[in-house]
Amino acid sequence: MPECLRRRKYIGVSGYPLSTLRRVVELTDVHVDVVLSYCRCTLLDRELVDYVPFFKSKGVGIINSSLTAMRLLSSSGPPQWHPASSQLKRVCQEAVQLAKDRGVELASLAVQYSVGSPGIDTHLLGCDNVLVLDQIFKVATNPPDQLQQQLIEEVLTLLRTVRVRHWEGAEIGDYLNALALSNKPPDAVKRYSGNFPLVHEQKTA
Repeated sequence: MPECLRRRKYIGVSGYPLSTLRRVVELTDVHVDVVLSYCRCTLLDRELVDYVPFFKSKGVGIINSSLTAMRLLSSSGPPQWHPASSQLKRVCQEAVQLAKDRGVELASLAVQYSVGSPGIDTHLLGCDNVLVLDQIFKVATNPPDQLQQQLIEEVLTLLRTVRVRHWEGAEIGDYLNALALSNKPPDAVKRYSGNFPLVHEQKTA
């Protein structure tokens, strides 16, 4: 056994595509102790819950990160580089405003919704000061009341007007489009394209 494996205590794998995380666990002959998934157990996307039985059957712990979908579900808004579609960003801002009109911060609802999901071992949240940490702790340890639950249902209804509420493959697709529009030879584009469709026509000489 390699020295690096003799010294390791636990092995974890992180990634956005859940099918890839599952495939890694299925194919490796080394036991994976934990997977870290982000943005896949939120008000937008609960696909991680569908994978819980598989990971549990393999003895794999589950960490759910980015409960606000990288700030899509917060009044601060997503960073400029966020790979979500413009339509999804727009509807998320409508959801932020819907909650704000009721005197509620959408990020708080997002946290309450996610921590109530079954089968998740750990929820990972980030903050930049102690005040925010205290607010997160209070929200995460108190389930939504009746009015908050009603608002959550309204937010879910609004968000579901967008058919595709994830961005799996978006960044790879952007890369392939850029490659296709560059001066790279056609075989280079084909080599990297795999199953990802090219949105733009390839450059011609």
